[in-house]
Amino acid sequence: MAVDDDCSAGLGKTRASHLRTSASTPIDSLNIGFQLLKKQGWKEGTGLGVSEQGRLEPIATAVKKNKRGVGAEEAKVQIKKSKVKKDTYDPEVDEMDM
Repeated sequence: MAVDDDCSAGLGKTRASHLRTSASTPIDSLNIGFQLLKKQGWKEGTGLGVSEQGRLEPIATAVKKNKRGVGAEEAKVQIKKSKVKKDTYDPEVDEMDM
């Protein structure tokens, strides 16, 4: 899901706007993390690690709309829903047992 879909996920317009700008804005040189990295020898524009092979861009994030796990598949959820419907109470069956 893109950051543009955040408003439909229950987030306000200001929150969605903040997510868009924070993802595209570089960290300020006054940031404590930035200063610690500089003290340890990191140079701006290079990756982390011994051979500077780390990521240069932040990992993209997305806000989930549902409460399912990260790897949940839609097909499995649909199968479970249909099974629950089969297992629900049926008054006609209850009358037959009497």
